[in-house]
Amino acid sequence: MLGFAAPHYWIQGCLFALLLSSSLSASARDITLGVLAWRDAEAIETTLEPTLIALRNQLPDHVFEVEFLPLAELEQAVAEGRVDFVMTNPGHYVQLNDRYSVSPIATLQAPDLDPPLQVVGSVVVTLAQADSIQDWTDLKDRRIGAVSADAFGGFQLVRDKLERAGLNVQRDIGQWVFTGFPMENLIQILDEGQVDAIILRSCLLESLAREGKLVQSDYRPVIDLQLPNHPCWVSTPLYPDWPFLQLGTTDPHLARQVLQVLLQVQVETPQGVAYKWAAPLSYRPVYDVFERLRLGPFAAFPLNPFAAFVHQYRFWLLGLMLFMLLGFMHHLRAEYLVRRRTRELDQSLKEQRQAEAAAHQRQSELLHLSRFALMGELAAGLAHELNQPLTAIVNYANGCYRYLNTPQAADFEHRDKLLQASELIAAQGEQAGSIIKNLRAFLRKETPNTEVIALHPLLVEALEFMQASFRQHQVELDYSPCPPDWLIQGDRVQLLQILVNLLANAVDAMQAQPQRRLSLRVTEIQDRVAIHVIDTGVGIPKAIESHLFDPFFTTKPEGMGLGLRLSQTLAEAHHGQLMLHDHPAGGAEALLILPGFKGPTENANDR
Repeated sequence: MLGFAAPHYWIQGCLFALLLSSSLSASARDITLGVLAWRDAEAIETTLEPTLIALRNQLPDHVFEVEFLPLAELEQAVAEGRVDFVMTNPGHYVQLNDRYSVSPIATLQAPDLDPPLQVVGSVVVTLAQADSIQDWTDLKDRRIGAVSADAFGGFQLVRDKLERAGLNVQRDIGQWVFTGFPMENLIQILDEGQVDAIILRSCLLESLAREGKLVQSDYRPVIDLQLPNHPCWVSTPLYPDWPFLQLGTTDPHLARQVLQVLLQVQVETPQGVAYKWAAPLSYRPVYDVFERLRLGPFAAFPLNPFAAFVHQYRFWLLGLMLFMLLGFMHHLRAEYLVRRRTRELDQSLKEQRQAEAAAHQRQSELLHLSRFALMGELAAGLAHELNQPLTAIVNYANGCYRYLNTPQAADFEHRDKLLQASELIAAQGEQAGSIIKNLRAFLRKETPNTEVIALHPLLVEALEFMQASFRQHQVELDYSPCPPDWLIQGDRVQLLQILVNLLANAVDAMQAQPQRRLSLRVTEIQDRVAIHVIDTGVGIPKAIESHLFDPFFTTKPEGMGLGLRLSQTLAEAHHGQLMLHDHPAGGAEALLILPGFKGPTENANDR
């Protein structure tokens, strides 16, 4: 702390030397330096002497006079223009800068730190035997000594820490004892028991111990933050050290000369401590402290701006509230009249909207029927055109099958496989022909060809029809065969068409999944057969859940939006239901429910 105080001591010493030099030259120009007298004159003179000597040697055309003044008198000297330069603590600088034109040209370096830093802090000190004071909260209802309520390192920094710790310096502290400068007076009232703790500038206690004025072990800090590169006790964060200020009326050329001298000062004191100045730091952190404490330029800002505003303008606010109350009552009356008239208008417009909705519905139905009529014509044309090629495929496959059964083909390699392939080609061709025939009958609104069908062979046939797609897309099939005596009644081709469409949709839903597993289950629900097709896809998005069975609605770029709608129509034609929903284990589940019964499979067309 002695290092922090050094610039102020130097100032006093400089004043002393300047007074001597002023008598040597009557033609020299007098320069007055105002210094905050925060310690005794002897200590300030000792520490200020190196700076004063440098100024005297480097600027021989000027006579430097130094005035050591308390806070109030130093501010008065600035107001009256009796000083050209000022050295004071950072908090006092912020207050001066709010009222007068002052600016820092250099910042003191703390000589007690290695390396020297431009910082200042505060420490709360008590007697070593005062074990009951260990933390900030222990200062509640205690007597605390400080220099002044306007002292930055001697009060304001600790006040900031106390209030940030939740203590109110007015209500929670038992008594504040302000001694004024010099700060050494605080040590005396602590030793005499007049206070329980005191606020010192960090490093002052260590400086006094080195000067032999006290024994440091007789004291201890209430809080010691033990900051890196800071050898002294400190209870608060560190802030920029004392500034060397020029006034707005100071000659700019002289200010530049003084700055050059300050940056070159490097004189050793008898104690071996070098006191230096450096380029000025930003004092924004000091402004932040004053803003939190509502001091200096922030004194006009209330701690609770809203409460202060309400108190200041309470009569205007009361009148405004009465005016708003009258306006609100008028608004209620107007709202009632408007709503009554609105109900009347709504009643008259309701019939008009219903008529428009009915007309719109009829128009939508006409457009819907038009699309279906166009689709029916297209499907009829395709069925007619595809019938002949499919017939040719079946004939060629049957011809190959008959040829392979002749003696001439008995020695063919893979004859059995070719026979099986020919048989399958013919069967699938006949299946496709049956589908087209059924489609043409459906478009002509013919009665479906109903028959009793064994469920298990029908499911196997649908799975065989999808085997190529399963292999192509690497789909793992999980099929639990149903009992052989489960029978259903309906059109075999239409039912097969429903199953194939559901299986194909499940395969498409799993395209983006790394693992593709398709499960086919058959259960019994209230004497009805339930066929479950479960995939491991992404499920059904909520946005499209209500449109799944809408005609021409599809999420596939190449889809037509007719598969699910057609499957639902076929299921309902068989007195059944088709539903599609998310599966609890993930993916989606298609549920086809059909009337079923149990009986001998001999009566069933299981092909």
